Amino acid sequence: MGRRSRIVIAITLLFVGLFATGFVLLYTLDFNTFKGVISDAVRDATGRELSIAGDVALSRSLPPTLSISDVTFANAPWGTKSQMVSVDKLQVQVALLPLLKRQLVFKRLDLSGTTMFLETDAKGRGNWELETASDPGSGTHSIRGVQLGLIHINDLNLTFSNGKSGWETQFELASLVVERLSTEKKFSVELSGAWRGQAVVLSGSVGMLADARAGNPFAIDLSGQVAGDKITLTGNIADLFNLTGLDLKLAAGGANLAHLGTVVEVKLPRTESYEVTARLGGSRQTLKVTELQGTIRSNGVSFDVSGMIGNLTTLGDVALQLQVSGTDLSLLDAHGKLDWGGVSLTANGAVAGLETMSGIDLKATAAGTSLDQVGRLIDQSWPKTGPFELSGRLTGRKDVLALRGARALVSHGNLTLSATGTVNNLMTLKGVSLEVTASGKEFAELSPLIGMKLSRLGSFKLTGNSPDRLLNLCWVMQQH
Repeated sequence: MGRRSRIVIAITLLFVGLFATGFVLLYTLDFNTFKGVISDAVRDATGRELSIAGDVALSRSLPPTLSISDVTFANAPWGTKSQMVSVDKLQVQVALLPLLKRQLVFKRLDLSGTTMFLETDAKGRGNWELETASDPGSGTHSIRGVQLGLIHINDLNLTFSNGKSGWETQFELASLVVERLSTEKKFSVELSGAWRGQAVVLSGSVGMLADARAGNPFAIDLSGQVAGDKITLTGNIADLFNLTGLDLKLAAGGANLAHLGTVVEVKLPRTESYEVTARLGGSRQTLKVTELQGTIRSNGVSFDVSGMIGNLTTLGDVALQLQVSGTDLSLLDAHGKLDWGGVSLTANGAVAGLETMSGIDLKATAAGTSLDQVGRLIDQSWPKTGPFELSGRLTGRKDVLALRGARALVSHGNLTLSATGTVNNLMTLKGVSLEVTASGKEFAELSPLIGMKLSRLGSFKLTGNSPDRLLNLCWVMQQH
């Protein structure tokens, strides 16, 4: 054996010996003595306190895995709670070489029994923003970047609070696996848990929080089940943390539509089954639905619907086409609220024949900013007024619709008009029997409402048992 070969072997044996010695020392050390060192390192890196009340140990694996129990991580100084994260057990594999460049690369992070509180302040700053500026006088440096490879979380209770809007929501996750996709700036996601009391199982991919904080759209491509119903959600959210700038495509199908409504915080009707596709836009407060196509089945009746809803949260600005079919076309327990053409409508009661809109028996109210809005809905020419309120019982069918027990209050400038009584056919305004009262500061202000030019006579109060009677009273007052 040559001299050079013996030197190589000797150096190799030296390194093997050093590695073996280091390996033995590594696994015989009591890592609990390093709690203070770990806490100091985290504080230097993030500016936050890390408290370790449990044990610190190193598993005998390659790469070694550091296990820590009973850990809490402080919230941001401006946060509303003292702790941002508390963990029963944390296991982490950290790449060593990137630390030399002040980069924290988690090859794998496992959390069990985790409570996490995420929040933003009034300016939109998140409490998860951990980077701190270097302090030239302290000799310490911040971590330049945190990279996550694989995250596995069991038993997570997550609360998110938006300091700008005041909105808060809570998730209970049984399992969450997040892995960074090496070829894209995305994370693969698999989760199971509950949101607002409904079971949620989803998988797919999402964008990166760092990109969302930089003002870039947050990408979503998820599918799975919500409340036992199938759902697919794809698209982007311009502002993830305020849930504004939504541009999402939704496909959902299953049994009870009301369960899905609970999750998205919108009151939807109970159904036997449904299938729907739509495009969601706007924000959480003003959720706009366009390109809506779907079939809803309830009580033996099938509703085929298409169109758009300007505000799903309030059911405002509705423009829908509806076809009804089935063997039992009756609605015995009808409850509805609708904003249509500037008029807010509510109704409770029954409709015996949905297909022909006959057998109607509903207690209804309507309110708006001008009576001409109602006129446009029923294809009648009604005068422009100020705010109004109408209520009564609707009976009959769509072409002969009676209004019983009617009450109306209409204002127009300084005028106030009230009426009680019956309209035998609301669609043609025939068979009107109303007790009408009009009062105001100037008699002539009645002119645009009754289509008659009146003289200025000052304040007045008139009462008639029909609109015609009121017109006659106006004519008599003007002559005298």
